[in-house]
Amino acid sequence: MRRIPIGKKRVMVVGGFPTAGKKVYGGIVTSCTALLGSSLPEKSNLVLFDSSQRSNPPPALWLRFWDAILRQLKFFYVFESTRPDIVLFFVALRLSALEKGLMAWYVKLRSRRSIVFPRGGGLIDQCASSEFNRRLVLMSFKGCHLFLCQTERWRHFAIKELNFNRECTRVIKNWTATSELLDIGRNRCSQSKDNTSLNLIFVGWVEKEKGIFDLLAALKLVENKERISLSIVGDGRARSASEQVAATMHGIGSITFHGWIEQSDLTDYYDKADVFILPSYFEGLPNSMIEAMAAGLVVMVTSVGGIPDIISHEQNGLIFTPGDIQSMARYVDELFMKPDYLQRLAENAFLTAYNDFQVEIAVEQFEKAFDDVTS
Repeated sequence: MRRIPIGKKRVMVVGGFPTAGKKVYGGIVTSCTALLGSSLPEKSNLVLFDSSQRSNPPPALWLRFWDAILRQLKFFYVFESTRPDIVLFFVALRLSALEKGLMAWYVKLRSRRSIVFPRGGGLIDQCASSEFNRRLVLMSFKGCHLFLCQTERWRHFAIKELNFNRECTRVIKNWTATSELLDIGRNRCSQSKDNTSLNLIFVGWVEKEKGIFDLLAALKLVENKERISLSIVGDGRARSASEQVAATMHGIGSITFHGWIEQSDLTDYYDKADVFILPSYFEGLPNSMIEAMAAGLVVMVTSVGGIPDIISHEQNGLIFTPGDIQSMARYVDELFMKPDYLQRLAENAFLTAYNDFQVEIAVEQFEKAFDDVTS
């Protein structure tokens, strides 16, 4: 637990605040880190509570269950010793929803207000695939007073599937368009791009569901593949198998697996890339996509989760259906052969990130949500 003593309302934030030396990655950690670097700690008295798992990839299920019990006990202690006005919960998938839901009901019983902010798009898919999952998430979140949403799709889910009143929902878009990334994007957009090479980047979990094998298959179909490089940043259960596939792919410029890297170093990888590709089968609203847009990259992404709420095809990005390998390859060829087209998509992506996804925009919305929930 860490406290930042300056501010007005006392807000306990339950999210990704791993201690030094704890190697945990993911969207919630990235989002929480960005908030700590904003003006929010100056405007609210924050009590930070780390709910991230102990490692990537996740430990065994029994160990995760044991950690969840310990976190519940620690949460009760921290809550009672600090008595926050509001508790803000960042939530991932079903088990995370259950754990944070139990905490939220305790907050309600103790006559305090809580806000839930789900981040993983897989949660919607889990609820759609199972009535049991939907009821479990519904009961978990009903202890909360306000439901924050990344996009309008999340808001529709909260209202239609979880029975939240519309006035108890707010949309706060992702806020990972940092000033460092926007500086890169601004500089990139001021320069013209040739077609001598094309540098692609994938950032995320190296899993089958993230489309890693689809991406490798698509590159085999690209006409100018000898002048293409692909950087894969991340790790996961499919890394070994995808490395084996990549090793058999001859004629491609280069494919490099980097594993997880620190967020501060990721900026350099975006700076060297031209195109961001995420052929995922499910998403909420990926932080990595927003980061790439801020850095002035063209984004090629699938039509899942909240992505279609942000990306307009051939305007500020390129969208394809999950598993559509032919379209992925065709788009790469078009970007390679039409540098003016690439430049226009990159500039529009940058403007979208600049206008909608800067952290201070989100801070203003968080402050308003804090005021609304305590009024």
